[in-house]
Amino acid sequence: MAACFSSGSVLACPRVYVISHIPNMAECLKACALPGIEIKSVDVSALSSINFPHRKMDYSFTVFQSLFNSLNFKTNFAKILKARGATVFGFARHSRSPNQFGEFDKISNKLEDILSDCDYLCNTLPSTPLTRGILSASVLRNCKKNPVFINVGRGDVIPEVELLQALRTGCLSGSVLDVFETEPLPKSSQLWHMPEVTITPHVAAISKPEHIAEEFFNVFLRYVEGHELKNVVRWSDGY
Repeated sequence: MAACFSSGSVLACPRVYVISHIPNMAECLKACALPGIEIKSVDVSALSSINFPHRKMDYSFTVFQSLFNSLNFKTNFAKILKARGATVFGFARHSRSPNQFGEFDKISNKLEDILSDCDYLCNTLPSTPLTRGILSASVLRNCKKNPVFINVGRGDVIPEVELLQALRTGCLSGSVLDVFETEPLPKSSQLWHMPEVTITPHVAAISKPEHIAEEFFNVFLRYVEGHELKNVVRWSDGY
């Protein structure tokens, strides 16, 4: 990325494979909470291929992602959750009118507006100067329903000490972490010892060779034919 930036190169992003991880983990957590069901171990390498029954999701998600960029991920993600019955809120840097909500039930540029009613708080934000530390224990006090925090974006969206405080004070009832402020997660981290925290080793988006080849071919074909490239990284924004 640094080399591309310094040379002024154009970089196009592939499709994102993290979409299915969040609803699957939400379903997994719901299953664990049912009486008589206990999951002692999970083969994390198989998480991306798990297909849970398409039960109606009678809870709400706040999706913390780059709604202001050009990736189709934002719409696809909300569409998948909506198809399964969830209510989906989104956060954006700039205010949106209702006719710009698309698949989202609501989009706001005010954190308190979208944190108060969510059952799951999902972060898919990249790491940029504007996103680092955007969440904190004080910000999460706006969560009225004590949601589960699912992080598949970048770990520095919230400092670990702030995340620990939010969990201990009950602002968050639990957390599913695929990314961390420091990676790999140090053995000394207190997150390892918290029963309300589920840790996966950065497996939410597993790139498969056949998909990489397909994406490269599609981008290359558009390039040589002189068509506009899709999902081009904007260096000024960092994604």
